[in-house]
Amino acid sequence: MKHAILASGLILLGLAGCNSSDQQQTAATAIPSKPKDDTATKVTALNPKELNVVLYRAISDVGLNCQSVASSAEHKPVQGYPAWTAHCEGGENWVVILQSGGVMQVMAPQQLGESDDETGANETTMTNALGL
Repeated sequence: MKHAILASGLILLGLAGCNSSDQQQTAATAIPSKPKDDTATKVTALNPKELNVVLYRAISDVGLNCQSVASSAEHKPVQGYPAWTAHCEGGENWVVILQSGGVMQVMAPQQLGESDDETGANETTMTNALGL
């Protein structure tokens, strides 16, 4: 019985080697595709409360002043990236830009040439959104 199992194992091993050069050649010539970054799709699909939490997390992770995000609004794209304006409880406003790979850039509106008398900071910071 042991010899039958050993023999069948050797036959399978021998068959596994058939056409292996064709498979290796195909694998060597295949061009890997870039993984699709669907973070923007996920963030855009969030309900307003979830979006406010994500925006708050991006702002607070980099240490900017915001007790909580009271409301948010879609902002025009910044350099082709989706963006939102986060309105914080204390009156601060931040523009949060979602870049490739889930990285969020937080900017004061003045940095984009927009006026906002309530925003006193002038910092640019980065954080990873959603841990993606």
